[in-house]
This record gives sequence, structure tokens and C-alpha cells, in this order.
Amino acid sequence: TNIIEIIKELNEQQAFNSAKILGSIALSELNVKNELYEVFAETLFAKEEYKRAKHYFKLAASSIATWNAKKSSIYLRISYCFIKSNNLKLAVQKLVKIPDQFK
Repeated sequence: TNIIEIIKELNEQQAFNSAKILGSIALSELNVKNELYEVFAETLFAKEEYKRAKHYFKLAASSIATWNAKKSSIYLRISYCFIKSNNLKLAVQKLVKIPDQFK
């Protein structure tokens, strides 16, 4: 089992504090991959830390060069962060960036 799978499992068990601590350590210690950014962002989102979650979702999205379903779903999550932060204008701006074929 790798670190990403452990964090996902902790999230499924709603052990968000543990997932957050493990994610923080992994981000500082490991050669970070896109999936780790995304999983850590999901943990922060679950803990209602929307500003930090948005940051890591953006890092995950920026590591994907071309538009695809994965990048689109990350942009959708960024929009949710803006919605949860009561910033509907920025949420809509993120949604409009998603190409039609991925909406």
C-alpha cells in the first residue's frame, strides 16, 4: 500500500485529521505527484479548509498539460471550494474554463 492509498482509506473512514497530518508529511518529504495533491486537497475540503484545498487542487490541475476528464473534475472541485467560500463569481469563472466536451 502506498501513501496515497493510505490517505484515501483514512478519508473513507472520515479520519480527516490523520489524513491531513499524513498528507502534510508526505507533501514535505516525497517527490510529489499529481494524485497526492488531489488526495490531500480532498482531505482539506472534507475538513472545510476550502482555501487550502483550492490551492492543492490548483497544483493538481496545473500538473496536467492538456484538458481531459481528470483536469475538468479538478476544476469542478475548485469551483466547489469557491462556492463553499461564498464566492460564486469565481466559481462560475472556473466552470466556464472547462471545455464543453468535458461538461
